[in-house]
Amino acid sequence: MVPAPPYSRAGSGRATWLIGIASLLLAVLPASCSDDDAPSGLAQLTADFTTAEALIEHIRTVLSQVPEDRNSFYDLVYAENEWQRQNHQLIVLLNEPRQILDSACLSAFGQLWSGSGSGRTWPIEAMEIVSNDGSRAMVHCSDDYRDNWPLQLVRIGEEWRVSGYTWEQMPPSIQEAPTLDDLARLLPRVRALHDSRMKLVARIKAGEFATIEEAQRAADEAMEQIQ
Repeated sequence: MVPAPPYSRAGSGRATWLIGIASLLLAVLPASCSDDDAPSGLAQLTADFTTAEALIEHIRTVLSQVPEDRNSFYDLVYAENEWQRQNHQLIVLLNEPRQILDSACLSAFGQLWSGSGSGRTWPIEAMEIVSNDGSRAMVHCSDDYRDNWPLQLVRIGEEWRVSGYTWEQMPPSIQEAPTLDDLARLLPRVRALHDSRMKLVARIKAGEFATIEEAQRAADEAMEQIQ
C-alpha cells in the first residue's frame, strides 16, 4: 500500500463542494436514517494510465466537453480508506443526475441545469504536475474560480488514479468535515435526491416542461418531499 501523503492545508482551496453539500444536507434533513446496504467498490476502468501525465491529459479531455463529463472524472477516483469510499459514493450519487440533467436541459431548453448557460461548468484552464515521487503526485489546477487548487494522484500497481485524499485533505470549511457516521446518515437521503432527479430527467425528455424554470420548480417540490 502506498503511504498516505503528509497532511497539509497549504495551497488548498478548490475542492470544498462536498463538505458544503454535506453540511447543508445535515442541516436540513432529519437525523433518523441509516443504511447498511451501501454499495462497495469503484468503477472498473478500461483505459490504462501508466503515467501521471497520461491521466492528467485524460482528465483535461473529459472536463472540456459540453457539458463536462464529471462522471468519467469520478470513475478515476481511488478511495484509499473507508471515509474516502463513503465520500465517493455521495459524490457519485450527487453528480450523476446533475450531468444527465445538464444534457437533457441543454437539449430541451438550450441551457445547462447547473445555470452556466450553454458553456461548460468546470472550465479547466491549466493543470500542472508540481511534484511526483513515483508513487504520489500533486497537480495544481486553475479554472474560472480559483488558481492552484490541488488534485492528488496515486499510483496503484502500474497505473495512476485520482486519490481520495484530494477530498479528505481539503481546506477547512465553516463547519467540520462530515464524520463516517455523518456520511452514512446522508447516504439514504442523497440516494432519494438522486432518484428524484432521475425521474425529473424523464419528465424533461418527455416534454412536460416548457421552460427550465418550470422544471426547477418541480425539482424544488420534489425536494420538499425528501425532507
